[in-house]
Amino acid sequence: MSGGESESDLDDLIASWILLENDRQMLAEVHPASRLTFAVLLKFFESRGRFPRHSGEVPESAVGYLAKQVDDDTQSFEVSGRTAERFRARARRPTHVAKVTIRPTTPITEASRRG
Repeated sequence: MSGGESESDLDDLIASWILLENDRQMLAEVHPASRLTFAVLLKFFESRGRFPRHSGEVPESAVGYLAKQVDDDTQSFEVSGRTAERFRARARRPTHVAKVTIRPTTPITEASRRG
């Protein structure tokens, strides 16, 4: 542990950001230069139920911990762009979570007249 980290902080870091076997299997399919991006998006989604809007939302300690697990010295990752979009779709797959879109709905009165 370093500086201001408590044992509970470390426990939380490990619990939320450790790469499990199924995570590692998915990462094996990702180009090594992009593994940190995929790992960040996947674990953030698992812990928060959504993807980060910007890189500043991801705790530095989590990025460092994930970087060590995927052997990435750069600690550089992306949360937007085509690669990130593709990774978000892949991260949703294991949990069978569909992308939510908002569409206008038909008022109940019109729907009941049709049926």
